[in-house]
Order: sequence, then C-alpha cells, then structure tokens
Amino acid sequence: MGSKTTSRLWILILTLIPLHVLHTQDSFIIETTTRFIQRLTWTAAENVLRYEVVIQEETGGTYRQVWQGFTSDTFIEVSLSPGSYRFRVIPYDLFNLPSQASAWVLFVIRPALAPEIESFRPQSFIIQEDQTEYELNIRGRNISQGAFIFLRRPGTTLTTEPIQTTITPDGNSATLLFTRDQLEQGIFLLHIINTSGLEKSMGDFVIELPVIQQEDDVIEIPQTDTGKTYSLNVFLGLSWTPLYEIPQFNQQSDQQQSDQQHYDQQSSDQQHPDGATLRFGLISSNSNTFNIGFELSAAYYLFGLLLLENNFLVRTHFRSQRFFIFFRLGAGFILPVGEQTAPTQLDTKIVYANAGISFCYALFRNFYIEAGINYSYKFAVENHFSLLKPMLGIGVKW
Repeated sequence: MGSKTTSRLWILILTLIPLHVLHTQDSFIIETTTRFIQRLTWTAAENVLRYEVVIQEETGGTYRQVWQGFTSDTFIEVSLSPGSYRFRVIPYDLFNLPSQASAWVLFVIRPALAPEIESFRPQSFIIQEDQTEYELNIRGRNISQGAFIFLRRPGTTLTTEPIQTTITPDGNSATLLFTRDQLEQGIFLLHIINTSGLEKSMGDFVIELPVIQQEDDVIEIPQTDTGKTYSLNVFLGLSWTPLYEIPQFNQQSDQQQSDQQHYDQQSSDQQHPDGATLRFGLISSNSNTFNIGFELSAAYYLFGLLLLENNFLVRTHFRSQRFFIFFRLGAGFILPVGEQTAPTQLDTKIVYANAGISFCYALFRNFYIEAGINYSYKFAVENHFSLLKPMLGIGVKW
C-alpha cells in the first residue's frame, strides 16, 4: 500500500450535525452548538482486511493523539475542533497483521463562521438601455473566500448569479458584477452561502425598469420657426378633497360672525364637508427632471359650493421614475350653487390664490395614486379667509 496510499490521500468536508441534547432535572436544554463532520479518505490497497487510522493534533509544536480507530472502508468520518492535525493509515493484511504505515498527512480545520450582511449598495438596479454592467457592493462580516453569493426571488428557487464575485481578504465586503441581460424586474433576496455551508440572506433588493417618458402617448406641437417638437402628457385625476377653514386667519364682521354661529349650530356635522375634485391638465414630457404645464380643476362640496381653479404645474421625478411630485400655484373662483348652506364668508362669488403640493406613485405605466394638500387665501381688507384642502385620489396619464 505504501507509496500508493501516500500519494492519494485527501480530505472532504460533508455536512453539519448537532452535538447533543442535554436533559436536566429542572429544565430541557438544547445545545445549539454545531460541528462539522470531516471525512478522511484514501485509496484501497490489495489484500487488505482493515485499516487503522491515527489522528494527532499539534499543540505548542508537538503532536498528541486525539483519535485512533479501525475501519474496513477507505474513509473515516470524525468531528474535530478547529486546529492543525495530521493523520496516517496502517493497513492490515488478510492475516490481520499490520503492514507499512503511510506517511503523515497534514491538514487544518478552520472555524466555520456564519456570514453576516450589514448593508448593500445600491438598494436597487434601474435597468437602462445604455448601461451593460451593474455592480452591487456588500458590507458584512465572515464572508469566506469562494462563498457563493447570488440573488433569489423570495419563495422560489429562481436565482440570478453574478458573472464575477470579488471578496476582500478580511471577509468584510464583496462586490458582485451583473450584466443587463441577466437582470429581470422584481424584488429579490441577497443570499450568501459560505464554503462551510453556513448561509445568510437579506432583502429587499429591487430591480426595476424606468418609466420611459418617450413611450407615453403624447401630443406633439411642432415649432416651425425652430424645427423642434414639444411632447405633452395629458392627465386626468379624481380625488376626495375635504375643506378645512383656518380660524386664526378668518376675519368677519359682527353680522357675518352671527350668521356663522347660526350656521355652526344648524350644520355642525358639516364643519369639514366632503368634496370631490376633478382635474384635467397638460404637462410637458421633454425632461426627465422638471416638467411644466397647467391644470384646470373643479371641486364640489356638499354644502353647496363649486370651486373652479386654474393652476400652473411643475412636476419632478424621483430617481426611480415611479415617484413624482406635483407643485401647484394658481388662482380659483368660489361659486355658490344650490341651497345656500355655506358659511357667510363663502356664500358669494370670491376669487382666491391657491398653492399646493401632491405626491404621486405610478402603479402601472399610465395609472397613478396621489396624496397632497392645497392652501387657498383670499386677499381683502375685510372678510379674508384661509382654507386647507387635503386630497387623496387616483389619476391616469397618456
């Protein structure tokens, strides 16, 4: 067996097993420490009945025996703590007599550490036509060299593996490189499996497509003098819009205050009446940062008021393109309709200034939800007032 055995010894690490379960008189304790099973293998020799295996551990420059046993197989499975070891195999012939032992084979068992993920940057990939490669940087601890790092859809076995993985020697960071063709839209978990078999995952990592403004159905207005064309988005929105008066800014005459008190007693359930607002507007789509346009809106309130507004609009997008903001600045006109149950200061035709802001999220290509607030103020020596109009609604653009 001699030289043939010496030249073909190797070590395989297979799996994890729990150490043991402890029972005490007062409690039931599960020992959660885990250790690896190491498999030491060698090549079979002819006319061998069994093998004797001896394992020694290095301590302070000297070796002490930690395991000795017999097997008829060409491998043994042991569970050793991290450290430096050596082993050799002694074959026994068919008469159960020992033959020449193999040379000592050195091996090292390293601590099996679970990887940790602290953060990753960026938080999402936005797939762009002009970008072919995407880099994901991970900060953590105990990321072993050769660790398998990939993206996985939650609840599935579908994975996206990088074309290149670079792990720093200290195991505290890693860089993954993907190509555009690999990436699909969705939410993923970042998963790390160390060479020891221990693993860790973190979410959510988002891959999304940009909202391509040029693909919207637009109205093109040719400019014959310059040869340029300007693209416009058309949008239509409907929102719930209650009306709140701001008392500290309202000034009323004695008669108006008396009328207001009478109104309060009769219509206490309509202090903040519900209303619905319909909006129609046009806004440019030539820029991916700021777009300008205008909006016409009509709001009807239950106590018999119609508010008509014309607003100048500015729209700006966040980085993901799905989030955007409307800034409004304009003027409005209050028109009493139907039965006159509105407060005195609102029951006549009034022109007011208006400003507002709303936050929008595009659920689909042309459909969005919107939430915001508008502030209205009438400038006058007497009977000036302020109104707050929160809004929550939906809209479509094309």
